[in-house]
Amino acid sequence: MDAKITDNERKELDALLIQRDELNQKIKAILDKHPHCFECGAFEGELHFLGCDCEYCPQCGGQSNVCNHITDKNDSRRIPFET
Repeated sequence: MDAKITDNERKELDALLIQRDELNQKIKAILDKHPHCFECGAFEGELHFLGCDCEYCPQCGGQSNVCNHITDKNDSRRIPFET
């Protein structure tokens, strides 16, 4: 990987980085308005992404990604995110 970045590649990369920053600002503005899980982004009333560190197991009360009682994202026992 000795090839030096070209001027055109640099300009394209800079433009993409600006777009990324603008998207991140828009995402942050939406997330700041609504309570959500800081780990997976689930909003109040939504299920966490399966494996999220913040989802509690309804069976044992521990973290569901550690106890492995919930392994199916469609398991009806899953508890939605709440504040």
